[in-house]
Amino acid sequence: MANFIEIAFTGASFGAAFALLALSINVIYSSSNVLNFAQGEFMMLGGMLGWALYSTGRTPYILAFVLVALICAVIGVVEYYLVVWPLLRRRAAVISIIVATLGFSIVMRITTALTMGRVERFARPPLGEDPVRVFGAALVPQSFVVLGVTAAALVALWLIYSRTTLGLALRAAAFEPDGARLVGIDVSKVRAATFAAGGALAGIAGLLISPLSFASPWVGLDFAIQGFAAAIIGGLGSWPGSIVGGATLGVFRSVMLRYVSPEWGNMFTLALILLVLYVRPTGLFGERAAEAGTR
Repeated sequence: MANFIEIAFTGASFGAAFALLALSINVIYSSSNVLNFAQGEFMMLGGMLGWALYSTGRTPYILAFVLVALICAVIGVVEYYLVVWPLLRRRAAVISIIVATLGFSIVMRITTALTMGRVERFARPPLGEDPVRVFGAALVPQSFVVLGVTAAALVALWLIYSRTTLGLALRAAAFEPDGARLVGIDVSKVRAATFAAGGALAGIAGLLISPLSFASPWVGLDFAIQGFAAAIIGGLGSWPGSIVGGATLGVFRSVMLRYVSPEWGNMFTLALILLVLYVRPTGLFGERAAEAGTR
């Protein structure tokens, strides 16, 4: 029983981080139909910045959390105006935009490696490393931080999208961009805001998960695979799908890594994507999201 609780809790913790990354992908995709392949590098950057600010520096964790979110948000806006917006304005092919975001991700990876080091960094957890005993299971305190912050981020996003003028503008720009322009909404600025939100969410996910694994400039691609897997499993553009996809992926990967082999992690992820696409090509919540977008 204790072993099962540990596996499930560890999987849920990683699943929550993957859900945040998938949510960051869907926030951008739902407003601009752009698949930002740099999101994994934003998550990597969040972990590296957290290590630099909190683990090795004297920055309080809350301040480091805010700084990571702000820095990643600013870089997200830079990516939009420097890489994505010029191509959208010229009505470039989707594949061109995807390749451009992939190029930006490589720039982020190399810049991070040159400025913050090329080796793995073990981040310091804010609540210490002593496990908490629950029904005999030893649970890492950082797992509670990951789950709590993820839940708070989801609630905050829901409030923004459902209760604020900015949220109304975001939904209008996503569902009917031409109509949004007619009523005076600057669609370009709205999309820039989603890139900022996407960068902040991915950066926070990296900060949260780094004490459970490590921070390194080379983990962005692995993170990207997990984030896109969670988004595809749940359904691109679907917020509930991000949560379900991340949780499913996290728990199943935890079981695979514990009982099979850590080397099979990405292979299992890709196999799960193929299985979901074969059974339900739109993802678990894809059709519902598509219907919402047509109303």
